[in-house]
Amino acid sequence: MLRNKEVYDAYKNILDIINTLNKRNEKDMDVEFVRILRNTLIKLLVLSSEYNMTNIREEINRISYLLEVEVNLSYYSTLINCLLKCKNHIESVLNRKNVVIFSKGNQKFKILQDMLEKEGFNVFLEGENKDILETIKNINPEVIVVEDDEKNNGMTLFKVLEDDGILSNIPIFVIGPDDIQLKVEVLSQGAVDYLSHKFNSGELFFKIKNISKLRKSYIENSIYDSLTGIYSERYGKVLADKEFERIKFQGGKMNVFMLDMDDMSQINKKKGKEIGDEIIKNCVNIFSKYLTNLDFMYRKSGDEFILVIFDGEPADVLQIGQKIHQEVLQLSEAYQTKISFSGGISFITKDSSSFDDIYSEAYEKLKKAKRSGKSKIYSKAEKLVNHQRNSLLFVDDDKIIMSILTTRYRNKGYEIFSAESGEKALEIFNNNHIDIIITDYYMPNMAGDEFIKRVRRINSKVKIIVLSGQKNEEYIKRALDLGADDYITKPFSPVELDLRIRKFIK
Repeated sequence: MLRNKEVYDAYKNILDIINTLNKRNEKDMDVEFVRILRNTLIKLLVLSSEYNMTNIREEINRISYLLEVEVNLSYYSTLINCLLKCKNHIESVLNRKNVVIFSKGNQKFKILQDMLEKEGFNVFLEGENKDILETIKNINPEVIVVEDDEKNNGMTLFKVLEDDGILSNIPIFVIGPDDIQLKVEVLSQGAVDYLSHKFNSGELFFKIKNISKLRKSYIENSIYDSLTGIYSERYGKVLADKEFERIKFQGGKMNVFMLDMDDMSQINKKKGKEIGDEIIKNCVNIFSKYLTNLDFMYRKSGDEFILVIFDGEPADVLQIGQKIHQEVLQLSEAYQTKISFSGGISFITKDSSSFDDIYSEAYEKLKKAKRSGKSKIYSKAEKLVNHQRNSLLFVDDDKIIMSILTTRYRNKGYEIFSAESGEKALEIFNNNHIDIIITDYYMPNMAGDEFIKRVRRINSKVKIIVLSGQKNEEYIKRALDLGADDYITKPFSPVELDLRIRKFIK
């Protein structure tokens, strides 16, 4: 579990408790309510040590004392005030800037982590057994630091981040061997800096700090998105939070329609960034046609948009979404490529404690639409369009590569299976429909050639792509002769792998 998610969960618990207290009186503090409050305080006490929230400990001690004595009106008012102070302290932690560091044990990063945390950053030091892509998407870091290793996992991750468009939104530092050719290549692809493994922690600390300041200044001074002219993510989120508070106080309806353009990175590669930008602007023009003067929208990231719609029922919003979807699909003919989006819809309820609650639910529906084949809109009870999902089986004992690949292709809408050995892969293959197998050539207890032979005995039609660090032509020829359909060397380009997979799917 992400540590900042635990802080956010504690924050939501405190809000729920405060809302409950505001609706009750001191006579309603039953045993179960006090138990929930105590458990929340215990979690807060642990988190206060981890995040150095010294101010919050005093409030927790005061609340604990109040729970031990007979509750009267005076104590009840004091209890609410203490909880409000706790809420404010947690908000200050949640507002800290995040830095993600991908490394498998370099002690210099521990020093860097300590320096950044003293400066007020939340640092997520990720390595083995960590889902780095999910971490990045969940916490939206200010800066990412990627260290390459002997298996080129860092460069693989960097290429995936580049292909997903993350390089255009988040500054990335790459740490690798002292190789000028590699340095130039990485910088040309969008990294803000490349340092050798002998880097100085202090130097990197100040570079991160300075670029974070520049990024903050740029974002805070930007109300409108430069490409589309609609609200930027930061301003749109501020506006959404304010509207949520207004509706919670005055009453009313608030719907969130989150949509993500499908395969825009591939369209940009195929048609060029200029055409891709033109498509985005045309789509935004379509979105705006269906919004009233009360509604608004903002651009969350390159291909993702949030439409905030008032006064309509969820069924009405789904109907609007279907009309928008049909009109966007009609752009496909003009650009000679499929243009579509996936969407998720949610809405305010009496249980919603913040705009983030509605946003998170819409995001879950969006992910469901992506996983189930894209070009769909999911609401709480309805969905648009059905497609058969293609299935991929990844076989690799490298947990980092496995995590990157499974996350990437699950988000692209494929049904994903994974195995760390040939035996496990054969078991999965025997019990499921698999369209393509993507396998390493070297695996525990079973060589790649033996695995390919056994797969071919079971099924002669399934497509097999070998991913391997072995570049020897003899190995490549042997794999292809045994029945592999394709062979890609590591570190591989995610775009190249996308193209091979799509070729075989077609």
